[in-house]
Amino acid sequence: MIHSDLRRPAKKLFALCFAAALGLFSLTTATCSSLAVSEVQPDSRFAADGAFFEWNGHQTYFTDRGRNNRETIVLIHGFGSSTYSWRHLIEPLSENYRVVAVDLLGFGFSDKPDVDYTMDLFSRQVLALLDHLEIRSAIFAGNSMGGKITLLTAVQTPERVDRMILIDAAAYPDGSRGRPFLLSLAAKPCIGEFLSNFNSASRVRGMLEDAYYDESKVADPDVQNYYAPLRMAGGSRAALSLLRSDDFGGDLAAAIPEIQIPALILWGAEDTWIPVENATRLHAELPRSQLIIFPGTGHTPQEESPELVLPAVQKYLAGPG
Repeated sequence: MIHSDLRRPAKKLFALCFAAALGLFSLTTATCSSLAVSEVQPDSRFAADGAFFEWNGHQTYFTDRGRNNRETIVLIHGFGSSTYSWRHLIEPLSENYRVVAVDLLGFGFSDKPDVDYTMDLFSRQVLALLDHLEIRSAIFAGNSMGGKITLLTAVQTPERVDRMILIDAAAYPDGSRGRPFLLSLAAKPCIGEFLSNFNSASRVRGMLEDAYYDESKVADPDVQNYYAPLRMAGGSRAALSLLRSDDFGGDLAAAIPEIQIPALILWGAEDTWIPVENATRLHAELPRSQLIIFPGTGHTPQEESPELVLPAVQKYLAGPG
């Protein structure tokens, strides 16, 4: 059965309505220019596990494991996420592959400049990182927005993409059930700035629980690791910029059937953010694809059900390209 918001506790529905009321009320009491977002600098220990490289004057955070292995996998996170979303896969995959995970500009511990955030920007950032590491081509793995970046890179520079692993990928804007309520609300002028001032660990927990099928799997360390980057200077501005960008929902559909790169499509059967019907459509349109749907799993299978995702990825990678 498809997971439904009707199963969410009543108190969560009340919180959403209350947040909406606050946002609407703010429009009558303030202008956008006066709604400055309160942010703090991060504790540098959070980023002690990786490294930085400079691209176009901005610092990109990344981790690099298994550097002595021949093939490279580059991991690309989704909207509002970071390298942390790959925590269950990085170490086991690095036993046989070089595994590079990147924080896209505006997210995680990368810089959050005042720029136009687009899928093309992110694709160029990932390729610049691979150039920095002297990696000519790699297996691209992306979740949600990261899946869209993977597809775009496969269309624009297919010679850089050996294989694709698409996890609940944002491939079809017309097929989505839509963003969670608070994300849709935050995309509105002024309201997003207002709501950003009320970012809290509890709100982050609510978003994570909405992305999962089994809410009990959302642990306190997960909440804190998602919450910390949002409090960095520019973090809320970057998120709002992307939410309001036409490119965030841009259409790649016409180009997908032309992609000849092998692909593994993984999907949570209970994804309420991007429906499983998108998985079957993507499989039908990608001529060299395999599809696996995980039961009892939501929008981020690599986090919620790594015990299912990891062996599926390992088996696929061990097979012929």
